[in-house]
Formats: sequence, C-alpha cells, structure tokens
Amino acid sequence: MRRPTRGTPRPGATWSGRIAALAGLCAEHLHTGLFNHFLRLVNTARPAGRQRADTAVRRALLGPLLRLEHPYWSRRCTFGGKRLARPSALVGRQRAMGILADVLLPMLLAHSRRENDAGAAGKLHELWRGLPRQEGNVVTRRMEQVIFASRREAREVVNSARRQQGLHQLYRDCCRLEAGCEGCVLYLAHQAGKSLAPL
Repeated sequence: MRRPTRGTPRPGATWSGRIAALAGLCAEHLHTGLFNHFLRLVNTARPAGRQRADTAVRRALLGPLLRLEHPYWSRRCTFGGKRLARPSALVGRQRAMGILADVLLPMLLAHSRRENDAGAAGKLHELWRGLPRQEGNVVTRRMEQVIFASRREAREVVNSARRQQGLHQLYRDCCRLEAGCEGCVLYLAHQAGKSLAPL
C-alpha cells in the first residue's frame, strides 16, 4: 500500500473516504443487516492453533473494517484528485480499533446481555479485557496529566483500552463539576504527589 507523504492525507483519513468505505460495508450487508453480520462473526470466531480466543474474535471483527475498498476513494484523496498508482487503506488499523472499542463492543455486549447470550457476552468480555491501549485523545491525555505524576506512571497504569475508557468516565464524572479541579479528589492527590498504583 502507498504510504502517505507529509501534508498529503491518506485516502481513508478524509471524511469522504471514510463515509464511502462505511457506506460500502452497509450496502454489502443491506439485506441481512450489518449488526447481524458482526454478531455472526463473534459467534463463529474460533482460535487457530495457539491463538487466544479474544485474538480470534478481535481479528474477526476488525477484518471487515480493514478490508474496505472503494473504486474511487481507495485511489484518491479528494474529489477530482489525481489517481494514486496503488490503492490505500480506507480505514486504518488505529481507526478500526477505535470503532471496535467505542462502537462495536458496547453494542454487541448490550445485545448479548439483552438476549441472555452468555457465550457471546463471555467472548466479548474477554476481548474487552485484552484490548490493548489505543492512541490517546484530548480527554485521555488531559486525565493522565491530572491524575499521574509522570507520563511513565500513566502508561504503566493505563495500559489497556478498558482503562482508557475509565479515564473518559472519570472525566465525565469529575471534570464537569462546578467546583473545578480544586474540588476534585484526583487532582488534589496528584498535587500532593501521591502515586496511583495499578489495581
């Protein structure tokens, strides 16, 4: 695949490319339902050889996102743009992992709970526990600065996607208070130099 140069967006990095890619995925499963497709992937994922079960489920769910192609957007960065010699990924691994952690897992888990599907729920919980840390965003970086004494300490404690989601929850629960940082127990502990050890 063609690697983007500095200042040139990768085709999938544009909103138009992402929308086209996801529209194609929806169209592919128009009659059976995209959600049902992902549900089937969870239920049929089997580890190969020594592969862990959560890795098999993760690969199954990421596969459709990573294989997305579009006849126009796989080879262009803008409308009317120059055609690239080789196709480029419309949804990269990092974006696909974000979709998995922020969209697919919560929906699939809620559905499996509602349907009392303990098998699917167990697979999804195992996947959630083992999902690696993702690239941070404004909220996770801010919370790591507020809570931890150093970036190293933050990386040691917040070492999974699940713990990153915990930072989002702490932000929603604590950082929207009218009292501000001065009234926040996490901020005060950080200011006092107390280390937050991993659980």
